[in-house]
Amino acid sequence: MGQHKNGAFRQLVRLAFAALLGLAATSTVAAQAQVAGEAVAPPGSRLAIVPPEGFVPSDYFAGFENPELGASILFGEVPPVAYAQLRGGFSPEALAARGLTMQSYEELNGTPFRGALITAEQSAAGVRYRKWLVVIVDPALTGIVTFTVPEAAVAQLGEATIRASALSLRTVEASVDPVDALGFTPIETERFRIANAQAGNTVLYAETPAPRKGEKVIFVISASFQHMPTASLWDYSDALINSIDAVEVVGTDQEKLIEVDDLSGYETVSRCRYRDSGQPCALFHTVALDEQRYFRFVGIVPGEDIGSYLSEFRTLTTGFKRKR
Repeated sequence: MGQHKNGAFRQLVRLAFAALLGLAATSTVAAQAQVAGEAVAPPGSRLAIVPPEGFVPSDYFAGFENPELGASILFGEVPPVAYAQLRGGFSPEALAARGLTMQSYEELNGTPFRGALITAEQSAAGVRYRKWLVVIVDPALTGIVTFTVPEAAVAQLGEATIRASALSLRTVEASVDPVDALGFTPIETERFRIANAQAGNTVLYAETPAPRKGEKVIFVISASFQHMPTASLWDYSDALINSIDAVEVVGTDQEKLIEVDDLSGYETVSRCRYRDSGQPCALFHTVALDEQRYFRFVGIVPGEDIGSYLSEFRTLTTGFKRKR
């Protein structure tokens, strides 16, 4: 298809990867503990694991959580061609840029998939977390599952148990349509249709008909997996915009408070250029906050004639509805 060569696709992978990492010494396979039970997949996911005892399906993201321990297991899926890019994000330098300190990196040999298991540490809001990240690829998808456990709870769960659960990862048939499994109801327009949904949290739109050449338009709606870490909606909006590394913002044309599904939101329209090519583009960005998490709306549009695209972006944003 060639889609993986497009900057919009690369940015989708970056956004998914950043979300999976942002929630706030290897051993041999023979030394692993065992986790009992059947492998379970979150609704709409093609990934399944045997979760450790005490973890239940989350109501807020694709994965499992242990509310008593403050621990989570987060699932993400992208196309198989994204595997090399995700693997590149697991270097010590790349993880450090996202606030994580790598502890170990292990190629997964003798498993049903190509993959890797990474362990790391991260501090957030004064709490020290341990992370186990397992990434796999098969002909249908690249999957990444992130275990996030407070340091104080690791001994209670057991490192060997967490590792065994991570290595129980496998692919299955999705139990429901990934769009139906989203925690929100996305709409479509005649021009922009849903192209891909990741179980529970992200939807990607494609323009119809697709442009014949050049950078494609990217419209993405995603749900966060945590509270917004600052009281300032506009400051956090700026921080999210600065995390989009496919483009460089050269000027801001519009900023305003808006309402999205009865939530307070902040919309920004910026002039940008692609870092790879230097060509002009525009960035539409909205973040909206509810009591449990925030929702993010991102549009990246090539060229300078952006009026009709901005109208489409606003239609998709204002038509957004949470599932209550």
